[in-house]
Amino acid sequence: VAVCIYHLLTLSISPLPWLDEVMFCSVSHALAKTGHYVCEVMPSRIGGEEVLFYGPNFFLLTSWIERLFGFGMIQFRAVSFVSGFILLHLSLKLYKTYFNNAHQSAFILLFLLILIDPGIVSSMHGGRMDLMAACWMLGAFFFFLKARGKASLGERVKNLSLMALLASMGVLTTPRSGFLLITISIFMFMDLFNKDKRERFLELLICLFVFAVPLLVWFFYSLYKSQYEPEIELENNETNNNYEPIKNAA
Repeated sequence: VAVCIYHLLTLSISPLPWLDEVMFCSVSHALAKTGHYVCEVMPSRIGGEEVLFYGPNFFLLTSWIERLFGFGMIQFRAVSFVSGFILLHLSLKLYKTYFNNAHQSAFILLFLLILIDPGIVSSMHGGRMDLMAACWMLGAFFFFLKARGKASLGERVKNLSLMALLASMGVLTTPRSGFLLITISIFMFMDLFNKDKRERFLELLICLFVFAVPLLVWFFYSLYKSQYEPEIELENNETNNNYEPIKNAA
């Protein structure tokens, strides 16, 4: 409770807005207003084009929050703030599920380490998508491990499909999170040389299909947006007025 109160009291004042956060906030704000992924505060940095290389998930969620609760520092940072606690919950759930024989003190130590980790605490107050992507990926790991404990093909396919979908959502939050899938990929490749090769190969194909479909949808949508939609003209006066909360915080 004390940690939650601390975060809520300092969410809008610490840290001060920095370049990446202002850029992401600008894209979310423009998406809420116009439906376009444009960076209004520094269009020259992006070449005047829409910001489509990160994926839509973070910007869609933050723009929806703005439509519901208005534009401000707390509203924009709320996604990272909530993602931090979801990450804590998922980490503890993984620990309790797969290390339930460990000593209770180890569980408490893990809880405290995550709670006070400087990187996580800082990310919870930063308007970036890293913690949101980490939540998707940790969920993917959970279902991957769950699938490996199932004997029937149907149960494994169900859990692996959920794993692939969550992993795809992570990549569509930020492509950098894709490197976290290296471990899963190695295990699935090694499984091809074990028994039940046909079943393992089928599972791999289904995973690749579920993983690829959302990415391909976004790829072709981005291709259409970049090739066929007219260039968006930004009004400097409107842009300057819209970002008074950011300026005041800085």
